[in-house]
Amino acid sequence: MAHIFALDATSGEVAWQRNTTALPIGDVDELAVAHGTLYAAGEDGLVALNTTTQRLQWANTNVSDVLALDADDTAVAVGTWDPNNVTLLDAADGSRRWRVQDLDGLSIRGISVRNETVYVISGVGYSNSLLYEMNRSTGAVTTRDISGDFMGFAGGPSGELVLDLYPSPIVAYPPQGDQPLWQSYSLVRSEAIAVGGETLYAVGVDSWDRPIQLVAAPFPDAVSASISGPDRVAPGTSTTYSADTVGNVSAYSWNVSGAPAGDAATTNVSFTPGVHDVTVTVRNPSGWTDTDRRRVVASVRDGIDWSRTVRPGELATFTGQELADAGATLTWTFDDGTTIENTTAVRRYSRSGIRTVTGTVTHPDGWTATANLTVAVTQGDTAWTRDTEGIFDLTTTAETLYVGSDDGLQARVAETGDTRWTHGPNVSDPQLRAVLGVAADGDGTVITHIDTKTVDSPFGEEEQLWQVVTSLNASRNATWTREIAPLDPWLLGNVPVATTPSHAFVTDAEGRLLALNRTTGATAWSNASFGRIRAITTTNETVYVVASDPPDSPSPFDTTDETTQSVRVRVYALNATSLTDTANETVSVRWNRTVTAPVAAPLDQPRPRLAVTDDDRVVLALAQTVTGLTTDGTVAWTYPLDGRIDEVVRNGRLVEQRRSRAATGVATAADRIYVSFAQAPRSSEQPSIDSVALNSDPRKLTAERGVVALTSDGERAWVNISAARQDSLAIDRGGIAASDGRLYVGTETSLRVMRQLAAGQPAVSVDGPDTLAIGEQGRFTVQTDAETVLWPNTTYTWETATATSTGPSMTTSFETTGTKEVSVTVDPVYGDPITSNATVTVEQDSTGDDPTGGDDGDDGDDESDGGDGSDGDAPDDEVAVVDATLSTTTSTVGQRVAVNATISNPRASQATLNVTLDDGETRLNDTQVTVDPGTTMRTVFEPQFTEAGTYDLSVNGEPAGTLTVQSDDESSDDETGTDVPGFGIELAIGAILVVALLGRLRGEC
Repeated sequence: MAHIFALDATSGEVAWQRNTTALPIGDVDELAVAHGTLYAAGEDGLVALNTTTQRLQWANTNVSDVLALDADDTAVAVGTWDPNNVTLLDAADGSRRWRVQDLDGLSIRGISVRNETVYVISGVGYSNSLLYEMNRSTGAVTTRDISGDFMGFAGGPSGELVLDLYPSPIVAYPPQGDQPLWQSYSLVRSEAIAVGGETLYAVGVDSWDRPIQLVAAPFPDAVSASISGPDRVAPGTSTTYSADTVGNVSAYSWNVSGAPAGDAATTNVSFTPGVHDVTVTVRNPSGWTDTDRRRVVASVRDGIDWSRTVRPGELATFTGQELADAGATLTWTFDDGTTIENTTAVRRYSRSGIRTVTGTVTHPDGWTATANLTVAVTQGDTAWTRDTEGIFDLTTTAETLYVGSDDGLQARVAETGDTRWTHGPNVSDPQLRAVLGVAADGDGTVITHIDTKTVDSPFGEEEQLWQVVTSLNASRNATWTREIAPLDPWLLGNVPVATTPSHAFVTDAEGRLLALNRTTGATAWSNASFGRIRAITTTNETVYVVASDPPDSPSPFDTTDETTQSVRVRVYALNATSLTDTANETVSVRWNRTVTAPVAAPLDQPRPRLAVTDDDRVVLALAQTVTGLTTDGTVAWTYPLDGRIDEVVRNGRLVEQRRSRAATGVATAADRIYVSFAQAPRSSEQPSIDSVALNSDPRKLTAERGVVALTSDGERAWVNISAARQDSLAIDRGGIAASDGRLYVGTETSLRVMRQLAAGQPAVSVDGPDTLAIGEQGRFTVQTDAETVLWPNTTYTWETATATSTGPSMTTSFETTGTKEVSVTVDPVYGDPITSNATVTVEQDSTGDDPTGGDDGDDGDDESDGGDGSDGDAPDDEVAVVDATLSTTTSTVGQRVAVNATISNPRASQATLNVTLDDGETRLNDTQVTVDPGTTMRTVFEPQFTEAGTYDLSVNGEPAGTLTVQSDDESSDDETGTDVPGFGIELAIGAILVVALLGRLRGEC
């Protein structure tokens, strides 16, 4: 019979006892007391008893074999055996809050509830223990290794965690942290420990030859400290570090790289560039100390916020506002030699490549430092990749990507690539799981895949691989399956399949076109007159097929001679609306067209690929050529893949390479055409992919994959080449699909999703004079909007009724009066050419003089001819500041103000101008600006005034306006904006933008 005894703490007499026979716990193994409640646990459960009345408050039999128990006023923590579980119960009713299961270690040896943490000790051997720290609210677990075999557990008066380890010592740890506060070796072996108030109690022996004794000692008044603050900072900026402490701390001492840094709980530090050690030492009244150190790297790069990856035409912003706030000045140097001194610089890059930017910081304390930045300018950048073995085909809807591969049919989330579901037989042979072609629409999915079939042969029954077509409904259930034809296991590749609402179209081993009823799978008709079908695609009204030419050719390739070879196919457009389920082979052909493409080695070329644009134009990817056909089958354009010179980044450098390529897929979306291709890496050991003989060393047959984006007229918009290589004999595998702003590219071993980056149509207009006199020269230039960038290789064609010109501007005159038209056609390379027109009124010279007699050079002083006198300030060909403005007319002391200055260069050559900001008495700032011919550029100064007053600001003599600077007590609560109207200060600061005349940045490549 088991009893629980309550003893008087003063006298030791029994206050009460309770027979446990009626309690549902079995033998009592563990006890805990908290706030008037006694918790008793045994093999069968746990109960809560009132310590005054001994009444049962609640019982929980879902916890058994209790090894460790602890409680406080709101929770009970229980550690159980087999398995090692920890359960936190509500102290009020015994209900479970959370459970952590299957802890590592031999068994749970101790448990403690302390503040917001539940501590659990689990032994893992004679010399090691694991300390688990579990979040009181969630049960989230962190683990610490403890050297020693655990014997006891207690909590200190200031939140310390006290562990009794075998054979010695007793160790105290802070609530958080791995470093002990103190260790006691007064007992060579202790059997139990407890902490009451400020006293530590231990039962054990202080010598192996002496009996067990009870030791009571004052709890060591230890302290600990850990530093909070960043490990990386911007130099010159004030950074705060604080000491997180345990214990009664009476003194702090900070030190930074050997120099004193304060005696408070926190310290503020401004670092010079480099590596620094920040240390803090804390002390308590008893003399205990603890020291913590943090290593800090002060790097200029940590103070610079910059654009790491941009697309051609996008703005890359480089800013060091944090460093500027600390009083430093910044100078940005670009790889074309352009230098901008300002807090922020804005750059627009037009072509893909790796670009470099150097940010140089000069601090008021005298030190300087630089940060070298790298900007990747990319198009067709990768959004995500997924490893998928043996991809044969891809197709997509708005929400789902369907992948036919060696692993069956995969349905993936279009946006993320996550798997929705898979379909395929559960067999080990990958050939029997392969899906060779897939088509999907709102009615379901149709796949071409592989199965085995037992057939009679001269050697008896044997199993053959067969091409099978299966239709899946929206619930992924097979509605029908059709065996089509045997397959050659050595020639597995994409087997095309396409659908309309009424039919599914496939080919068999003989290359015949089969139309299957979409509902039943029955053969509607088959047709062998087209020849061997190589590709199929459909719209609701038309079925497009690519077949060998001539029809009886066993291969689509027609070798003309030993040195010059070509591939020839015929494209058919069939009337889908006339198809019925009849057995005749008469099919209505809307048009057909023979297409020929040159190729060096046809044996290594993938099969043709076919796609249709939104306006029913056919695009054929054939060997090394992409061909665009009109709606009646006429060849509209061709794009040769082979021999193109590509811009490729290698080891951080932009290089040009000529590559041999073969098209592996084609897809269309919006106004873009995307062609995937395989290309041979440039190597002295490996021949190009189009000249590989079958007896070549297969270890050298590797190919890189790439994608080229074409405009609707067959012009290249961008190219993206993957560094991944694969067996070039498998280049017929893979696929490409496009939908909803994403491009899906499949290879032999992976699935890559790229963002479609079709550049927008440029917005251009003609800027020039509204009126001219007969014979007077007028200059007309191209204007662009803020989102348009014109690349350096943009072409301009100007026309008037009597003259033509090329270049970014045109200077012309007219010999008769009337309204004249000036037209420019801009071909921006990345988009379609666009034409803009302007009109000018030509009038008779009011003086009656010969209008071509020239200028007397005195227009600025003689106003009788209609001049206003302002043109005489600078000669017509002088590089000068032509406009200066203030972002605001009022500010406060210490506030920065943006002063915008526009510099014009009407000359035919590049020019450099020193630009100075002054207030009439003092030079405030200056910079040097290089301006391209026929352009205007804008730069921004940011003066900061330390005294209140009125300042008349000008740039190179051009008035910017009057600025009133108020003291803090004069300024109102209204904030004075510093943004440049229409831009925002981040765009304007430090940006030298090409505006108006040329519409491009100097030095863009």
